[in-house]
Amino acid sequence: MSSANSAKAVDAIPAAAGPAPQPPAKPSAATVAKARFPRVNGAIDRAIRVLSLVAGAAELIANAPSKLLYTEVKEDRPQTAGGGGSPYAVYFGSVPDFRDDLSGVLFADVRPDSPAGKAGLKAGDLLVEFAGAPIKNLYDFTDALGSKKPGDVVPVVVKRNGESIKVNVTLEVRK
Repeated sequence: MSSANSAKAVDAIPAAAGPAPQPPAKPSAATVAKARFPRVNGAIDRAIRVLSLVAGAAELIANAPSKLLYTEVKEDRPQTAGGGGSPYAVYFGSVPDFRDDLSGVLFADVRPDSPAGKAGLKAGDLLVEFAGAPIKNLYDFTDALGSKKPGDVVPVVVKRNGESIKVNVTLEVRK
């Protein structure tokens, strides 16, 4: 076919009425996520509501006619001199792992300058006895620690690499 014939053929095609059709709009990332993960729809909606609430509160605070007043509340917390007080009045110096599948309390960390660190306890030790009482979980340890006072020397048994190790820990005042 010659070029003149092809031009006539193109001119013979009727023009479409109106503008050319557009491809459908691309859905938003949130719409795609909701369609792909229907179980999280409620969580997404709740997160959006919470974030909207926080944004609204932040906007109110930022646009307030006067600055918010800060008032420091001083709490008088006397040091407990005797036993039976708060387990937070005495300082041991371990960081529990919070596992609940072991019998005892696994130390994730032991602060080097803490009473436990000074006694030679280390991360990875499993506390199984405190002051003669068996320690099966973090609650047992918290209760046993709460019955002591700063200055008490407490015999402690830990398991390290399958061996039982007994040390004396001198409890200190929490600073």
